[in-house]
Amino acid sequence: MAISLLPLLNGSVSLEFDPVDFDGVREAILSLFGPMLRDAQPTYARLTFGGETFLFEHEWAEPCLIAQNEAGTRMLEQLLVHLQSHHK
Repeated sequence: MAISLLPLLNGSVSLEFDPVDFDGVREAILSLFGPMLRDAQPTYARLTFGGETFLFEHEWAEPCLIAQNEAGTRMLEQLLVHLQSHHK
């Protein structure tokens, strides 16, 4: 599992992962934050879980979840720790 947080210029973060990790990321979101709602757009999707909304992009075979605010950033940090601790 190759997963990491990439800091963005606007101060938020992007959770970057491999396509093979989709299921693990989805399961971790459900475990930590409950059900997820998906609003698909032509080039991205808005995912809402745990009371926050994230942008999901899947370009160049590199999927990512992008936090929209500080609370979302903290959630992605928590998600990263969870994923890393459960996939050693």
